[in-house]
Amino acid sequence: MNRKTVYGLVAAGLMAALPATPGWGFGTVSKVPFLGQAAEHEKITRAALPILDKKTLNELAGESGNFGAVGAPDDPGRTLLMTDEAHCDNGDFLELPPGQTYHQTKEEAKQHLIQCREWMIAHLAAAVRSAGQLAKPDETNMALPCGPFVGTRLGNAKCNVIEELGLAFHASEDFYSHTNWVDKPADGPIEAGNPPRGASSFFPRRPSAIVSLGRRSSSMPISTRTRVRSSTAFPA
Repeated sequence: MNRKTVYGLVAAGLMAALPATPGWGFGTVSKVPFLGQAAEHEKITRAALPILDKKTLNELAGESGNFGAVGAPDDPGRTLLMTDEAHCDNGDFLELPPGQTYHQTKEEAKQHLIQCREWMIAHLAAAVRSAGQLAKPDETNMALPCGPFVGTRLGNAKCNVIEELGLAFHASEDFYSHTNWVDKPADGPIEAGNPPRGASSFFPRRPSAIVSLGRRSSSMPISTRTRVRSSTAFPA
């Protein structure tokens, strides 16, 4: 049994007590029936970066038996499974009728998403710092494979770049899967389980905008999804 399957089974055991919801149907593992996942992070990363050489892409996106850098936040050994900002989680909010209260305020939900954005900015910046060491590549700072990405940042410069990019990419991919930003509501009343679709500029749509990401003042997504609840409306 390979390492990825073992970790997946451990994760399934940890989650067995939680209600099954669509929020778990997106992730890194592909052979754990309890989760309904199909290595989505690996597939998205490979589709986005076909320009990378095979060895580098395998380290970043992962492959059978290897979470890769982009899958590291879903690796129980990395202890980031319940770190909200690593997955853009718990930004959910819904305006309820008078007399009813949601489990958190709109401002609290907004802060969760801001923390996720700051997480991405921080890890992209760390990747750039490590990349500076590759201005003069050699056999030491460019050597692959990297080994498991466990958060020690003790690898060579290239592996450190890959690890930081993986953390940033994982959160950005989770933003789209853990929110309804690109979804349409089903027929029927708008409610917690059927939120409306909304356009948000919380994340820039053009790569050139990433340099000013930390300074943008933009509207928030109208809904997000927690790790154990369905997506809920978050008014812009």
